[in-house]
Amino acid sequence: ANQAIQDSFSLAEKIFQFNSALEEDEPLDLQKLFKEYERTRWLPTTSITGKAAILGYLETGGRDGFYSKFRDVFFKVLDALGVPKRVLIDAATPKV
Repeated sequence: ANQAIQDSFSLAEKIFQFNSALEEDEPLDLQKLFKEYERTRWLPTTSITGKAAILGYLETGGRDGFYSKFRDVFFKVLDALGVPKRVLIDAATPKV
């Protein structure tokens, strides 16, 4: 939901820019505004998707629970280093 809210805010912002320019008789290129929106949202969205894919693989992959055992040790080490807190805060922090 976090990403959807940020996407909708960013998209609404671009549409507002377009509509405001129309009212002032200074039309903007709508395709260019959509490309700006894509560039703004691509990296944060791709980053979260990649993290989710890796975590999902650790949850379900391997034979006889090998990956889940590896995951448990991996997360204990990461927790000791403070990484999960930084990752979760990064994912939850709005980029718009």
